Amino acid sequence: MRWLVRLAAITVAALLVAMAGVVALTQLASFSARRQDLAERFLRATLGPDVEVRGAVTVDLLPRFTARLGDVTVLDLAGAGVELHLETVALTLADYTALLGGLSVDAAEVEGVRVLLPMASRPTSGSAAGGAAGTGTTHADLPPADAPLDSDDPTSRPVSARIVGVLTAVPTVEIRDLLLEEANDPQGWNFALRVDSLSSTYDSVAGAQRLSASGSYNGEKVTLNGTLDREAKPADGRFGTQIALVTHGLSLDLAGSAASAAFDRDIALQAAARSASIGDLLQLVSLARAEDGTARLDFTLAGDPGALAVRDMSFAATLAEGETLTIAGALADLEAGTGLSLSFRSDLLAPGTTPPVANGLRDILITGLSGFLEGDLDKLVLRDMLIQTNAFEQSIREVGPISVGAVERTAKGQVRLRDIALQAGPRDRPVFRLKGTVDDVLELDGLVLSGAVDLPVADLLTAPGTGLGRIVGTLDVSDTDGTIGVDALDGRITDSNVMSGTLSLVRDDAAGPRAPHEIRLASTFAIPDFGAFAAQMGASSSSNARVTFSGMLSASAESLKAEGKASLGRTEITGVLSSTLGPGRTLFEGKLASPLVYVDELTALAEASRDAVEADRARRGSTATQAKTSAPIDPQTEPQIAPQVEPEIDLARLVDLDLDISANRLNSAGDTASGLKARLTLDKGMARLDPFSASYMGGRIKAAVQSDLTATPTLVRAKGTVEGWPLSTFLNASNVGFATQGRLKLAFDMSVDPTSDAALLRTLNGTLSVGLTGGRLATGKLDLAGLGIIAGLFNEAVRSDSTALRCVSAPLSFTAGVARTAPAVVIETDHVRVVGRGTIDLPRNTINIYAEPRPLDGKENDLGYPFAITGALSSPQVGTVARRPDARLYRLGAGCKRRG
Repeated sequence: MRWLVRLAAITVAALLVAMAGVVALTQLASFSARRQDLAERFLRATLGPDVEVRGAVTVDLLPRFTARLGDVTVLDLAGAGVELHLETVALTLADYTALLGGLSVDAAEVEGVRVLLPMASRPTSGSAAGGAAGTGTTHADLPPADAPLDSDDPTSRPVSARIVGVLTAVPTVEIRDLLLEEANDPQGWNFALRVDSLSSTYDSVAGAQRLSASGSYNGEKVTLNGTLDREAKPADGRFGTQIALVTHGLSLDLAGSAASAAFDRDIALQAAARSASIGDLLQLVSLARAEDGTARLDFTLAGDPGALAVRDMSFAATLAEGETLTIAGALADLEAGTGLSLSFRSDLLAPGTTPPVANGLRDILITGLSGFLEGDLDKLVLRDMLIQTNAFEQSIREVGPISVGAVERTAKGQVRLRDIALQAGPRDRPVFRLKGTVDDVLELDGLVLSGAVDLPVADLLTAPGTGLGRIVGTLDVSDTDGTIGVDALDGRITDSNVMSGTLSLVRDDAAGPRAPHEIRLASTFAIPDFGAFAAQMGASSSSNARVTFSGMLSASAESLKAEGKASLGRTEITGVLSSTLGPGRTLFEGKLASPLVYVDELTALAEASRDAVEADRARRGSTATQAKTSAPIDPQTEPQIAPQVEPEIDLARLVDLDLDISANRLNSAGDTASGLKARLTLDKGMARLDPFSASYMGGRIKAAVQSDLTATPTLVRAKGTVEGWPLSTFLNASNVGFATQGRLKLAFDMSVDPTSDAALLRTLNGTLSVGLTGGRLATGKLDLAGLGIIAGLFNEAVRSDSTALRCVSAPLSFTAGVARTAPAVVIETDHVRVVGRGTIDLPRNTINIYAEPRPLDGKENDLGYPFAITGALSSPQVGTVARRPDARLYRLGAGCKRRG
């Protein structure tokens, strides 16, 4: 038994020594530094390596072991740049008897909580601005530390995982009056979150932690309720969660699971956010209520903390005016902001409405946008964007990468993008590279961009050719004058063998004040061979004419003016043309003059231009169809839209014209005209050429031409006179077999449908009156037919084979291209009157006229030899006809007035 007594004595002595050591370590002031070191090592195992215990550490041994720590600071919580300051922390260990199973904490009391959150532009040095402060008490059963007490491993779990880990391991957590606030952020994103109360209680039946919280964010009420599993589900061994958050303008629901109770491995969360008022949501984050409407957002978060992916994202917003925006896609790494792939579509018209008709340039509205966003959040690329308007559509293949140096909030609650850098086109040779700022993204206000331009002319003209070259230069864009416009531009056309030219914005303020917001652009271009240029445009032309232009373009928000000199082949045109934006319409007015116009060359150029326009329209229609029929954004909510033909611009409904046109001479296939003077007007679709005058074929044409371009069919009506046309020009071309002379005098009022190419003559209607002055026929047959053979032998005109025409009256009425005498054709010589009736069928190229010649002083029955003119107009046949006298024809001939 003596050895047992010795063993008991040794044990008691050891316990007394241990107790003395514990008492000395926990109570003596000389061990204060050692107590701080042990406390720091214990907290680092849970909160991370950057824990400092700066205040005194005291220990109570009874009734339970309780350590009180003063001024606990976490300088960089889990490497997230968050500073945590706790005024006092009291850690109470389990009962002494429970310590035999290992060191564990039964409760923790924390008072004086202050959280310093990193600024949006926080540097890597770890400085912080803003903070959170409050007081509260936390009772906690802390989980055993996985790492040893002396571990300061910096590769700790993320902050979110540590917070969840504490909440899922602690039976009861109560926090009151906690304030988290970020202030003095130079980018303006300041916020304040006040937690009035937060509780976490353990539900032993459900094996889950119940969460509830209430407070305010930027002054608006916030509530949160949810559960976190502390026990794995038997079915899959995973830990689930459900959280619902409601605040001003937003409700958020999260549901999912993870492979661990701390949610630090294999997370899978379904998120659904709804906003009944976008304006309220903007107000919540201290932004101006620039828009209002409703929005929804659904997505899945999957992966590990720090490397979460956003999948199956679907966003839809409907603004107050009916505009809609839908986005669908994914983000490979949320924290790094990489691997973005989104498709988007915006309809800027309310569902079921049709776009308004573009009756003027001001009326051209963007009705829709669609495309794809790819890349990283700091370098986005916009692909295959389609801009739809109520007048045309434009496809932009690629814009990007787009990077933004900072996203700021202004004092007025606007979102500002600073240090924007973007480019468009191929990466190896972008179309433009611009840098700048947008002061208000939501309202697109305060835009300033500048940089380099390298634009393929083929893209600008939407042409298929690759030999048109490029416009290379510099560009400055801003909305300084109230609308987005060009402030500076200097460029030239390079790398082209079919055209050359320059563009330059003129800054000549020294020459005098300009109109408000006016810019002046000096431009030159030259096309040495129009046929080669047309081929690059996807058209064909036999013309090798040289086309040039040199002049000045002046533009403002209300008007546009061009003045200069152009050469179209051998035709040179000088003039001034201006346009003014009116209420719903645009007025073009000016003067165009040319010393010599080669009509054939201009016609060839116009036909080639028309072919190019048609080819371009076909290409645009194909592009629009391809873009509209690409993969839908959201098959559940987005209706399929059938391809539509690109709308055409109706110039008659868009513009008004008032042009003075003059040309000294016109040349066309050997024919010439001179002294052309005309005024061309277009007023609300009614086109007029009034007055119009020109000298042609030795005569002078004076006319007024008008057409209602908005009517169907589109008819052209011409009313006027022609004086001085030689009769021989027309009759000699018809192979009448004898020479003629005299000058025609015409009065006409005719209409025709020029759009009916196949049956143009069949649309000819109206009246035509033909007279003649100084007329003479190199034949006496007309007198012979009226006088008869015996009397004709003694007639001077018959003997000389030359007849003077003293009166010619030929009133004609046209219907569907067929002219009828109205009422009769009358021809008088010195001895004979000829009266005829019949038709001239222009579509069939035939004539059928019956005529009765009589002596000038003859009676009704004094009929000579009636004859008929029949057959083709180009080669008519004249033959006698045996018929009885027509008394009506005799009476109709009495009205012919002699015009000698």
